Amino acid sequence: MIKIISARLWPLLLLAFSTASAANPELPPPEPQNAEKQLGCELHIWPASGLESITEGWILNNTRNQVLRDAPGKVLGLADAIPPHAQLDAIASLDLNDAFQLDGAQVIAHPDPLPPSPTGAPVVRHAPATAPCYAELVIKRLVFAKSPVAGGVLQAFFIFRRFRQDDVQSFTSMAETPLTIFPWKNPEDQERGKAELREALRSDLLIFAKYSQKPFVRRR
Repeated sequence: MIKIISARLWPLLLLAFSTASAANPELPPPEPQNAEKQLGCELHIWPASGLESITEGWILNNTRNQVLRDAPGKVLGLADAIPPHAQLDAIASLDLNDAFQLDGAQVIAHPDPLPPSPTGAPVVRHAPATAPCYAELVIKRLVFAKSPVAGGVLQAFFIFRRFRQDDVQSFTSMAETPLTIFPWKNPEDQERGKAELREALRSDLLIFAKYSQKPFVRRR
């Protein structure tokens, strides 16, 4: 049987319920729900095409990719030291959700680098994803840079974009980490040199992520 409560009793019942809830410490307040987590976030990642180099000397400056070429009769494999799959493997151990302040985003790695975008092209999603909460991380370039004063470093150029309805937050920057083994001089140092590059890429990415926490440049 359904018991119908008179309308005159509702104010008294509501007052009694409010008083009982306030007096009962065992009733916790409802936890706020994270909107992005409910929507299902996605973070898409693309690697760079490979490693470049630029070296400066006391006489010759801006020498490009010369250090990566094998000398006659000596195969070192420097040009293929950190290909796309090795880049993705290197950053797979990082907590990118924490680094970029995403909440439970599914990380989706794309094996092939993105094709070049023409200057002034509109900012659009590079993946055919429909998730309302969507972000992109692009490793644009990896450059071994060396000068007589600063020594050798791995410079990584990144783009991070976060899409939210009609608004796109975009951040582009570069980070660098010193290298001591690369470029290796002997074949037996190859694995140590590759490991150093992977660790330097992880370091560069975490530095870039910290930079990205500054106010975004907004594009509509």
